[in-house]
Amino acid sequence: MHLVAIVILFFMSGCTGTQIRTPIPALADACSLWICYYGPITDEVLESLSKFKLAVIHPEQATPAQVAQLQKGGTVVLAYLSTMEEQLDGLPPLVGDGLGPTCWDGTKRVYENLNVSSYYWDVDCDGHVDVMEPWGSYICDTGNAVWRQMVKTNTEHWFGADYILNTLGCDGLFLDTAGDSSPWGRYAFTAYDTADFIRDLSQSYPLDKYLMLNGCIYFVEKQLYANVVRPNINAMCWEDYYSTWNFTTNQGEVSPNFSDNKYNWAPLLNQQAAMPDGYSVVSLDYWLPSQTAQIRQDINETIVTQKWNAYITDVSLGAIRWEVAQYCNSSLRS
Repeated sequence: MHLVAIVILFFMSGCTGTQIRTPIPALADACSLWICYYGPITDEVLESLSKFKLAVIHPEQATPAQVAQLQKGGTVVLAYLSTMEEQLDGLPPLVGDGLGPTCWDGTKRVYENLNVSSYYWDVDCDGHVDVMEPWGSYICDTGNAVWRQMVKTNTEHWFGADYILNTLGCDGLFLDTAGDSSPWGRYAFTAYDTADFIRDLSQSYPLDKYLMLNGCIYFVEKQLYANVVRPNINAMCWEDYYSTWNFTTNQGEVSPNFSDNKYNWAPLLNQQAAMPDGYSVVSLDYWLPSQTAQIRQDINETIVTQKWNAYITDVSLGAIRWEVAQYCNSSLRS
């Protein structure tokens, strides 16, 4: 079937299930500011984060007291959680059950029994755990029950959902790396498992704990995905809508996919988001502060044209940037 037809089927299909999530009230309009920041949280940073309606932080950088202080000031706080990659900061893959890595032979999973956990992928079947560059993280199987439990309960090397929501006290989860199961990538065969894992996470936590998914637009290969994904998230983050990061020149560039994003994908995404069980849409693009012309155009394409909540930073996510806030403040005054 032609890709456009598949996409139309995806967005036209209805939803099923008993637990349905809805858009995040804090993102009520395009100038309801949000931020994605993974750097250390000092008192100065805390004061800056409090200026945003919604903040995505890294759980390793925050304390429960800092999260509570932000919430007291009216900021909704979500924390990073990887759904398909394990970042061990240079450590080797974990031993776990010792059955892995898992090879995909084209039709089924085959355990290679090389003394690492079975939730690690080796799609080339070469005896080595797959690594996502340039980050150095290990690719994980969203259909593996051990991995699913780890994402919920882990506290060793990285923090799972239980810690983020119950100990750190965050208002929700920023579900990253699900885009690894893109139908155009090496792990396209995992797309259903990843979509089902999102549903699993949604049904594991109460509705007042928000789920923002980074990469929902990739779940378009089958009509079923709309039934699985849409009612189980509160927001979708479109990373690299207008930009893409060039790791050679270390700066942002206009995405080669932007025209397709704007004229084919965005209208369908907006239609999906506007449904009764739809979700908020935010964008996350990467530019250096010196790329002022590109930043102005990015704001025009996201906030002005699409009416999305936008945030612009660099790919490190370690700086607090104010370009969108400055635009919104000036436009509200005018």
